[in-house]
Amino acid sequence: MLAEYGKLSLKDVLEPAIQMADGYPIEAQLTNTIEREKSQLKKWRYSREIMLPHLGQPREAPEPGEIFRQTDLAATLRKLVEAEQQALGAGKNRKDAIYAAYDRFYRGDIASEFARGVKKRVA
Repeated sequence: MLAEYGKLSLKDVLEPAIQMADGYPIEAQLTNTIEREKSQLKKWRYSREIMLPHLGQPREAPEPGEIFRQTDLAATLRKLVEAEQQALGAGKNRKDAIYAAYDRFYRGDIASEFARGVKKRVA
């Protein structure tokens, strides 16, 4: 949708999400939901590592106001922006640059990493 109908760059669109993934004071409602659903989150290694920073303590979810970080998500979003910026630097137009990021996500190193993680989980 962004490539076909939008006006902004992928960098502009993803910047707020990158900032949040870098860390923000998490709100009480979300921390309480995480705590309530922790048995489900514990089934998934990466979810457990991110969402339950106090594993083994009476309250395993983040505390309200604690800085909540998703460093892998931030890195992935930055890779998408990097793909867009490299394409623009190579002379591609805005639309093609956004599709370069799309290709990196679905066919490139990001896709490979997702597949590796799934295979590791299943094995």
